[in-house]
Amino acid sequence: MVDRIKFIVDNANLSHIVLNEHFFGPINSKGVKIYYYKNNQNVDEEDDENKLITYNDYDSKYKKNFYIKYYVYDKPRGLASNQSAKIGNQLIVHRNFRKEFYGEARIEDLDYKKFKEVICRYAAKFQIDESRMLKARVTKVEFGVTLRLKSDMEAIIPCFVSCENLPEKVMYGNTGVTFIGGNYSVSFYDKLKRILDSRAMMKNQKRRAIHEPMVRKNNFWLRYEIKIEKVSGFNFGNYKDSMSTLKKILDNWNALGDMLYKMYGNVEFVDFLSPQIEVDIKGKSYGELDKLMIFTGIKTVGEKEFFTQFIPMLNKNKQSFFRGHYKNFYEGYVEKSKKGYGQILDKILLKKIDKLKNKI
Repeated sequence: MVDRIKFIVDNANLSHIVLNEHFFGPINSKGVKIYYYKNNQNVDEEDDENKLITYNDYDSKYKKNFYIKYYVYDKPRGLASNQSAKIGNQLIVHRNFRKEFYGEARIEDLDYKKFKEVICRYAAKFQIDESRMLKARVTKVEFGVTLRLKSDMEAIIPCFVSCENLPEKVMYGNTGVTFIGGNYSVSFYDKLKRILDSRAMMKNQKRRAIHEPMVRKNNFWLRYEIKIEKVSGFNFGNYKDSMSTLKKILDNWNALGDMLYKMYGNVEFVDFLSPQIEVDIKGKSYGELDKLMIFTGIKTVGEKEFFTQFIPMLNKNKQSFFRGHYKNFYEGYVEKSKKGYGQILDKILLKKIDKLKNKI
């Protein structure tokens, strides 16, 4: 459920043994020594926690390089939230916990136990007392789940129309959509495509061309994510206090799962297709599409209004025939649309969130 996360361990007090084994450095910079983790995937230049967030280039915004840094200050410092605090050093961790646990090209999500296991791994690696590690302040976090759907639900992305309080919308063709607000965003996208595009699996183009259709034949993996850029400014419900430290995320794990579902409830979903209707249309002539447009038109006008206002406008001698024709047609499409994308997705999302919850 937790993917990317950035947290700060105040007064981590890393030993020289840990620094020599796991870090380069130090580099001296304006009253602070900075040690860089030897296994950084690259160094993120964003150090200012209060930096204004801009969305001019959305694609690059979330391609942040993950890193671990250790700061040792010449003089103890306070915190913005607590000026009297005396912080002599800080361990800053910005990583993707899910990928660290499972690997780059896996689609599994972290449950409570696995999330805690990754925290304990870091505590052991850097020889930090577990209780101190759990007090680490979380400044950024990403919650998400990957949902395994049937391949006939690939057309679901355009159904996500808008999200309350997130005014900006970015579409990636028919494979992804993101709704962006002040300091958090909500995304839905084709997970398999994202993995293949990043070449995290099937790096050989010929092999990918052969195997991708086979993988997609019966499966579609939909990724649903909430990216929170500043936990202290997260204004959805009262959840920011439930994720301000690693311990609070663990203590409120189930409630944060519920938050994922509640946020999904804020998304306007237009269920204009169902798997059965899509099967009728896909690969067929325009006639089947015309039928969908007629059904959508009747649905928009309203069934009662259509039969009481529009049918009487037709040839009086054939009104009985027309009424029966459209009634049978409409009822048939209503039956086909009963199990729409929205109903199916809602059920699968609830089931997945429940699976990841802490059952102890």
